[in-house]
Amino acid sequence: MANLKGKVIIVTGAAMGLGLAAAEVLASKGADLTLVDYNAEALDKTKADLQSKYPDNKFNRCGRRFC
Repeated sequence: MANLKGKVIIVTGAAMGLGLAAAEVLASKGADLTLVDYNAEALDKTKADLQSKYPDNKFNRCGRRFC
């Protein structure tokens, strides 16, 4: 997969399962991510984990009652 630095990608279901795995791979390639999931607590943890691993990337989160 190519370098994704400067690209913004929306990842649905980002708090667990395949969405989380996709977010991890995309972040490792340099993409800035908007993370979407209905589970706010798990999404907050995912965002914090990704930010600590990939501090140069930007991460936003969006869910059922927040954005």
